[in-house]
Amino acid sequence: MHRDEDDDDWDESLDDENYGDDFDTEPTIDCPYCGFEMLEICVQCPSCGKYPSDEDAVTRSQPRWVILSALLCLASIFFWFLMQM
Repeated sequence: MHRDEDDDDWDESLDDENYGDDFDTEPTIDCPYCGFEMLEICVQCPSCGKYPSDEDAVTRSQPRWVILSALLCLASIFFWFLMQM
């Protein structure tokens, strides 16, 4: 039973049993790695922790341009200090 906002009475028409079977059914998929049935909107499998699609997977390493840019900045600072001596 849910409470009606306007008055202090309970509104029995909003009871959970009146919503029907399709209220609590969500589309599900099977994990391609462990076979666990999970919600379709899940990005990561709650059972095995793997990502069902490659585009959702988190990249663990930095792109090459970030590493190269950091190395170039460090080299520039190093050479600038050498020229100041």
